Amino acid sequence: MGNTINAALRDPTAFALVEAIAPFDNLHIRQIEAYWRVFYDHATSFALTNTQLRAICSHTARLLDPHAATERAIEHADHVFRVFSSVSHETRGDVVIDALEFLSAIVFIAAEPLADKVDLIFDSWDMSEDGALDLDEFTISLKSTLLGLTKVLRPAKQQQSQAAKDTQRTFLEDDEVEVLAERLFREIAKVSSSSASLNQTVINCDQFRAYCIENKTARALFELFDHADSHTADDDGDPEADTLFPELGSDSSLIKAALAKVDERAGSSSSDSTGAALEIAASKYDQGDEFLAVKPWKGAIVPPSKAPPASKAAPNISIGLSWIFGYSAQESKNNARYCPSGASGKSDEIVYPAAAACVVLNTKTNTQRHFLAHSDDVLSLCLHPKQSIVASGEIGKKPKILVWELASMETLCVLQGFHERGVLQLAFQSANVLLSIGGDDDHCIGVYETKDGWRTASLLAHAKGNKATPLHLVALNQSEIAFVSCGDKYIEFWSCSNKTLASKKAILGKKGSPQPFPVAETIGSDVVVGTTDGSLYRFAGNELSSVTKAHSAAVFALHQYNGTLVSGSKDGQVSLWDERLKLIGGPFKIKDLTTSTQPVPGARLATTRS
Repeated sequence: MGNTINAALRDPTAFALVEAIAPFDNLHIRQIEAYWRVFYDHATSFALTNTQLRAICSHTARLLDPHAATERAIEHADHVFRVFSSVSHETRGDVVIDALEFLSAIVFIAAEPLADKVDLIFDSWDMSEDGALDLDEFTISLKSTLLGLTKVLRPAKQQQSQAAKDTQRTFLEDDEVEVLAERLFREIAKVSSSSASLNQTVINCDQFRAYCIENKTARALFELFDHADSHTADDDGDPEADTLFPELGSDSSLIKAALAKVDERAGSSSSDSTGAALEIAASKYDQGDEFLAVKPWKGAIVPPSKAPPASKAAPNISIGLSWIFGYSAQESKNNARYCPSGASGKSDEIVYPAAAACVVLNTKTNTQRHFLAHSDDVLSLCLHPKQSIVASGEIGKKPKILVWELASMETLCVLQGFHERGVLQLAFQSANVLLSIGGDDDHCIGVYETKDGWRTASLLAHAKGNKATPLHLVALNQSEIAFVSCGDKYIEFWSCSNKTLASKKAILGKKGSPQPFPVAETIGSDVVVGTTDGSLYRFAGNELSSVTKAHSAAVFALHQYNGTLVSGSKDGQVSLWDERLKLIGGPFKIKDLTTSTQPVPGARLATTRS
């Protein structure tokens, strides 16, 4: 497979991903398919110039996120182009890369199950799109894939291990690839070496998948890139942050990624003109160049000679929003709530965010209402303790908190000017006090107060929070302002006196251990915190009083109702606990449960993230 690949299989710790490929690490299927779709729409061959790769990356970024800044995508394209042009081809004087090297590499490092990645590789190798691979397709694709994987690997440390030193000749020669490809092709097709010709032999996806999963070496190659990343043992920072609790890493990184978009947009005022320039550049592709051609028939297709003029007039129709599919579970959690509907006050409706909208779904009539006053994605949401009022916070350079009425879907007041980059957490302390945590570097905490039923409100107190990512905020059952914030390796107990906020750190003692704390809830006068190792930490004041092993994976959701505590975990189970944290119900298996639970009489609400 080439010295680098073989050496990496022998000693995976000796290699890491090159930094340039990091922005494309851990993509999901829909993101990878977006790159392929844009590639097919814009490219006429697998030979890509830097300008073409820029166009593909920027168009894909916009396809996945209409608000994305193209400047960052262009920068990533430039960096990755240099990596894949290290052994370059030239056409008409332009340096080009093999698109399949790049596109197959991002499949191998994707955050997807093995079988799904194998299917993606098969589809990318199937150039004829007939659902089968012949020997020529297999050989060309294998060479490109192995070459691409070799280019994205580098020695993990400055002082190379023996495995890394053994890679003096990195790439296979063409004749070596042909011999390897024929041997593998025969093994997959189960054709003996004594059979002279393979001209009529093809392999289908089922055969290809079975071989990649069952063959020890093939499977090890996929698993090698499951563990490889762009960091090394020489990097600064806490080595436990991403490895000890990988379940939480996705939540924390998603929040950081969401906030990073705000910084990108702030510096991308020229992104629209850049995108237009890329459109022009992408349209000036070389014609007739059949180097690694993927769609030869495109050269035979031309626009009609007398095409009718395109009309720029708006269609004579009137449309309205009736249904939003989906739910924002990627950049926030614990954000779906039962809410009272109509004069009956029955909790027949559910409110939750979906991009920049808040959806109110009636579970009886299966209809939706939509609150559309936000100008950017909604990150946080909470319900008023006594009235049919919702507070929701958005992402943005100067994000808004909107307090709005459920029945009329009208905005009561707008709170803006204090927080920056986003409003990550919201919670009503009481009928007249709203708590918030912002997305700035200090995760500043704001306490808002109203005296007229949220027609207006003012900032009563504020303070700097913890620099680590906040994951939850819960108000305490006290007459005065008191609340708990928790997040990546911290729990803080807050109080407010004379418009001044003060905090105390949680005292874990010998019972507990520092780790990410995804969620907190009150039970009686105590606070229960869910941990990433699956425990429930109970606090009397700010001191840890007991530890209950509740789940086999991270506790991501807690809600207390009438003295019963409901816990939801990454292990896909929901459990019920009494006030002494004694198990009284469950565990109940709910597939892929990762976010929030909230009970109402006779019902349970659980949101999941797939």
